[in-house]
Amino acid sequence: PQSHRALTARERKILLRTAETHRAGPWVLLLLYTGLRPGESAALDAGDVRGGLIHVSKALDGRTNEIKAPKSRAGGRSVPIPQPLTPLLPRAGALPPDRPLFTQFDRTRAHLPTGKRHTKQSLRTLWADFAAAMAETERAMAARREIPALPEPLPPLTPYDLRHTYCTDLARSGVP
Repeated sequence: PQSHRALTARERKILLRTAETHRAGPWVLLLLYTGLRPGESAALDAGDVRGGLIHVSKALDGRTNEIKAPKSRAGGRSVPIPQPLTPLLPRAGALPPDRPLFTQFDRTRAHLPTGKRHTKQSLRTLWADFAAAMAETERAMAARREIPALPEPLPPLTPYDLRHTYCTDLARSGVP
Protein backbone atom coordinates (compact mmCIF):
# COMPACT_ATOMS: atom_id res chain seq x y z
CA PRO A 1 0.00 0.00 0.00
CA GLN A 2 1.13 3.48 -0.87
CA SER A 3 1.70 5.87 2.01
CA HIS A 4 0.30 9.35 1.76
CA ARG A 5 2.07 12.47 2.93
CA ALA A 6 1.80 16.23 3.01
CA LEU A 7 3.63 18.31 0.44
CA THR A 8 6.90 19.91 1.38
CA ALA A 9 7.18 23.71 1.13
CA ARG A 10 9.25 23.21 -2.03
CA GLU A 11 6.64 20.94 -3.62
CA ARG A 12 3.87 23.38 -2.73
CA LYS A 13 5.74 26.21 -4.44
CA ILE A 14 6.21 24.09 -7.59
CA LEU A 15 2.61 22.86 -7.54
CA LEU A 16 1.19 26.37 -7.19
CA ARG A 17 3.36 27.67 -10.04
CA THR A 18 2.35 24.74 -12.28
CA ALA A 19 -1.34 25.21 -11.44
CA GLU A 20 -1.21 28.79 -12.76
CA THR A 21 -1.03 27.56 -16.36
CA HIS A 22 -1.88 23.86 -16.47
CA ARG A 23 -5.37 22.76 -17.53
CA ALA A 24 -5.64 20.63 -14.37
CA GLY A 25 -4.77 23.64 -12.18
CA PRO A 26 -8.32 24.37 -10.94
CA TRP A 27 -8.90 20.69 -10.07
CA VAL A 28 -5.54 20.35 -8.30
CA LEU A 29 -6.14 23.56 -6.32
CA LEU A 30 -9.61 22.35 -5.35
CA LEU A 31 -8.04 19.22 -3.86
CA LEU A 32 -5.33 21.23 -2.09
CA TYR A 33 -7.59 23.96 -0.68
CA THR A 34 -10.61 21.85 0.31
CA GLY A 35 -9.25 18.41 1.20
CA LEU A 36 -11.74 16.69 -1.10
CA ARG A 37 -10.93 13.18 -2.22
CA PRO A 38 -10.32 12.82 -5.97
CA GLY A 39 -13.50 10.73 -6.32
CA GLU A 40 -15.52 13.42 -4.57
CA SER A 41 -14.16 16.08 -6.90
CA ALA A 42 -15.08 14.00 -9.96
CA ALA A 43 -18.69 13.74 -8.75
CA LEU A 44 -19.16 17.49 -8.24
CA ASP A 45 -21.70 19.27 -10.40
CA ALA A 46 -21.93 23.03 -10.93
CA GLY A 47 -25.00 23.08 -8.66
CA ASP A 48 -22.89 21.76 -5.79
CA VAL A 49 -21.06 25.11 -5.66
CA ARG A 50 -23.34 27.68 -4.05
CA GLY A 51 -23.49 30.11 -1.18
CA GLY A 52 -19.71 30.20 -0.77
CA LEU A 53 -19.66 26.45 -0.11
CA ILE A 54 -18.95 23.25 -1.96
CA HIS A 55 -21.65 20.75 -1.04
CA VAL A 56 -20.25 17.21 -1.09
CA SER A 57 -22.95 14.54 -1.27
CA LYS A 58 -21.61 11.95 -3.71
CA ALA A 59 -18.43 10.36 -5.02
CA LEU A 60 -17.13 8.50 -8.02
CA ASP A 61 -16.88 4.76 -7.38
CA GLY A 62 -13.41 3.88 -8.65
CA ARG A 63 -14.37 0.30 -9.51
CA THR A 64 -17.51 1.03 -11.53
CA ASN A 65 -17.14 4.73 -12.43
CA GLU A 66 -20.67 5.27 -11.13
CA ILE A 67 -21.62 8.24 -8.97
CA LYS A 68 -22.69 6.98 -5.56
CA ALA A 69 -23.34 8.25 -2.06
CA PRO A 70 -20.22 8.83 0.07
CA LYS A 71 -18.82 5.85 1.99
CA SER A 72 -19.94 7.25 5.35
CA ARG A 73 -22.37 9.82 6.76
CA ALA A 74 -19.40 12.08 7.48
CA GLY A 75 -18.62 12.02 3.75
CA GLY A 76 -21.58 14.32 3.11
CA ARG A 77 -20.50 17.81 4.09
CA SER A 78 -20.24 21.44 3.05
CA VAL A 79 -16.76 22.88 2.64
CA PRO A 80 -16.07 26.64 2.57
CA ILE A 81 -14.56 27.89 -0.67
CA PRO A 82 -11.26 29.59 0.19
CA GLN A 83 -10.49 32.90 -1.52
CA PRO A 84 -7.77 31.58 -3.90
CA LEU A 85 -10.28 29.09 -5.31
CA THR A 86 -13.18 31.50 -5.80
CA PRO A 87 -12.16 32.88 -9.23
CA LEU A 88 -11.53 29.36 -10.55
CA LEU A 89 -15.03 28.04 -9.88
CA PRO A 90 -18.15 28.94 -11.88
CA ARG A 91 -20.40 31.65 -10.50
CA ALA A 92 -23.90 30.60 -9.47
CA GLY A 93 -26.07 30.11 -12.55
CA ALA A 94 -23.14 30.30 -15.00
CA LEU A 95 -23.49 26.59 -15.81
CA PRO A 96 -26.43 24.18 -15.71
CA PRO A 97 -26.59 22.78 -12.15
CA ASP A 98 -26.24 19.17 -13.36
CA ARG A 99 -23.12 19.83 -15.46
CA PRO A 100 -19.98 18.16 -14.06
CA LEU A 101 -17.71 20.76 -12.48
CA PHE A 102 -14.58 19.15 -13.90
CA THR A 103 -14.71 17.35 -17.22
CA GLN A 104 -12.36 15.29 -19.34
CA PHE A 105 -10.26 16.93 -22.04
CA ASP A 106 -10.26 16.05 -25.72
CA ARG A 107 -7.43 13.63 -26.52
CA THR A 108 -6.51 15.31 -29.80
CA ARG A 109 -6.95 18.89 -28.58
CA ALA A 110 -5.94 18.55 -24.94
CA HIS A 111 -6.94 22.09 -24.01
CA LEU A 112 -10.61 21.59 -24.96
CA PRO A 113 -12.98 20.10 -22.36
CA THR A 114 -15.38 17.42 -23.62
CA GLY A 115 -18.17 17.95 -21.08
CA LYS A 116 -17.86 14.29 -20.02
CA ARG A 117 -17.47 13.49 -16.34
CA HIS A 118 -14.08 12.16 -15.29
CA THR A 119 -13.51 8.47 -14.72
CA LYS A 120 -10.91 6.95 -12.43
CA GLN A 121 -8.64 6.42 -15.45
CA SER A 122 -9.10 9.95 -16.84
CA LEU A 123 -8.20 11.39 -13.42
CA ARG A 124 -5.06 9.24 -13.37
CA THR A 125 -4.12 10.49 -16.83
CA LEU A 126 -4.80 14.11 -15.85
CA TRP A 127 -2.69 13.76 -12.70
CA ALA A 128 0.18 12.11 -14.62
CA ASP A 129 0.17 15.04 -17.06
CA PHE A 130 0.13 17.53 -14.19
CA ALA A 131 2.97 15.69 -12.39
CA ALA A 132 5.06 15.78 -15.58
CA ALA A 133 4.38 19.52 -15.86
CA MET A 134 5.46 19.92 -12.22
CA ALA A 135 8.78 18.24 -13.05
CA GLU A 136 9.27 20.72 -15.90
CA THR A 137 8.37 23.62 -13.60
CA GLU A 138 10.83 22.35 -11.01
CA ARG A 139 13.64 22.19 -13.57
CA ALA A 140 12.84 25.70 -14.80
CA MET A 141 12.62 27.14 -11.28
CA ALA A 142 15.92 25.49 -10.32
CA ALA A 143 17.58 26.80 -13.49
CA ARG A 144 16.41 30.34 -12.58
CA ARG A 145 17.62 29.70 -9.00
CA GLU A 146 14.14 30.33 -7.59
CA ILE A 147 14.53 27.04 -5.71
CA PRO A 148 17.66 25.01 -4.99
CA ALA A 149 18.35 21.97 -7.14
CA LEU A 150 18.00 18.69 -5.25
CA PRO A 151 20.55 15.89 -5.54
CA GLU A 152 17.77 13.30 -5.80
CA PRO A 153 14.05 13.55 -6.50
CA LEU A 154 11.42 13.48 -3.79
CA PRO A 155 8.97 10.56 -3.77
CA PRO A 156 6.21 10.98 -6.34
CA LEU A 157 3.03 12.78 -5.31
CA THR A 158 -0.51 11.50 -5.65
CA PRO A 159 -3.74 13.50 -5.71
CA TYR A 160 -4.56 12.04 -2.30
CA ASP A 161 -1.41 13.70 -0.91
CA LEU A 162 -3.20 17.03 -1.40
CA ARG A 163 -5.87 15.88 1.08
CA HIS A 164 -3.13 15.06 3.58
CA THR A 165 -1.62 18.48 2.98
CA TYR A 166 -4.98 20.13 3.65
CA CYS A 167 -5.39 18.21 6.91
CA THR A 168 -1.80 18.99 7.94
CA ASP A 169 -2.41 22.69 7.22
CA LEU A 170 -5.54 22.59 9.40
CA ALA A 171 -3.68 20.90 12.25
CA ARG A 172 -0.83 23.44 12.05
CA SER A 173 -3.43 26.21 12.23
CA GLY A 174 -4.86 24.73 15.44
CA VAL A 175 -8.02 23.21 13.96
CA PRO A 176 -8.78 19.96 15.82
